[in-house]
Amino acid sequence: MVEGASAPTDRKAVAAASFGGWAADAFDYQLFGLALPLMLASWHLSPQQAGSIITFGLGCAAVGGPLGGHLADRFGRIRILTISILVVAVATFGAAFVTAPWHLMVLKGAQGLGFGAEWSVGAVMLAEIAPPRKRGSFLGMMQSAWSVGWAAAVLVYLAATLWLPGDLAWRAMFLIGIAPAALIFWFRRRLITRERAPGALNNAGIAPLAEFSVRKRLLLASLVGLGAHGGFHSLFTWLPTLLSTVRLYSPTLTGLALLLMTLAFATGCLVAGFLSDRLGRRPVIALFATCSALFALLFALTDGGPAIILILALPVGFAAGGTPAILGCWFAEMFPAPVRGASVGLAYNGGRLASALLPGLIGWASAAMPLDILIGIVAAASYGLVVLILPALPETRDANLIEGATA
Repeated sequence: MVEGASAPTDRKAVAAASFGGWAADAFDYQLFGLALPLMLASWHLSPQQAGSIITFGLGCAAVGGPLGGHLADRFGRIRILTISILVVAVATFGAAFVTAPWHLMVLKGAQGLGFGAEWSVGAVMLAEIAPPRKRGSFLGMMQSAWSVGWAAAVLVYLAATLWLPGDLAWRAMFLIGIAPAALIFWFRRRLITRERAPGALNNAGIAPLAEFSVRKRLLLASLVGLGAHGGFHSLFTWLPTLLSTVRLYSPTLTGLALLLMTLAFATGCLVAGFLSDRLGRRPVIALFATCSALFALLFALTDGGPAIILILALPVGFAAGGTPAILGCWFAEMFPAPVRGASVGLAYNGGRLASALLPGLIGWASAAMPLDILIGIVAAASYGLVVLILPALPETRDANLIEGATA
């Protein structure tokens, strides 16, 4: 936690750091999904090879989350947040110069490590500094930053495909990935420099993680993370490929559909955060996860032409924003301060390790089953898992994170 975190100036600085860091990571992460159809054509990659690269990157993100959270508990949130954003930006920039698929896999793995760490650290920082009765709204605001980075990536994709041939367009997209690195130094100036690592506040160390109740929560929360990540990545990692290579839509139409989704995604994040502060975490997550399952299935299996796709993009994006917008807040409220970073990293990213297999599975199974059917079924089933696990976890609204209290 940042010393003096109750001060409004400190709160604004941490909010800016969390928002900007998440937007920067979203920009770099979404570039890969958008560049994927171009790389498939340029390198003659099969969906199976592309799926393996995606799975490796997501698997590394699953490792980066708990690792970054643990390091933040020991050495401070700000330092680890800065390093993680830098890793993501440099790895994305380096992808512009790769000459073989395995080069890309290595850099995608490095990006995943930084991406997982950045979310875990940023979410915990903001949860600790937010007013308890507005914590959901604060975390919803942070999650909405994903749509800012996503929209920026789509605009870069549209510009690159408009002005450059495909084999150069994807490299140009990755070159721009270094841009978020400039944000790091701006954030460092805005954040206060004196910080105490939460793990240094007492001698508890990682002992709370050995308690049965904490381990049980970690397991159940990881299953929620599995469902939320599995649903999102199964749909959105493959969505540009679905629209461009299966539905044969133009890059402009694909980009327009994605821009509409980003706008709706941001709205869903803000609405979900607001509602969770008033209705509780669990009922709002249940509502958005159920809607995500239904709309993901409908979008993947509906081929009614460009107009229908653009119309469906709005509810798909809105529903997809709600669940991740609340998870960071909910998970942070479940665990004691000395191990909060590590616990949130494990809970949010532990499920990601298993969910990382799903996009790869879709790629491999597409040889035997249509890609659109696979995407719809896997995404809907993943979101369904979230709804099934929710009753086994506590409602934590208004938890006092300073004292480590939970509901």
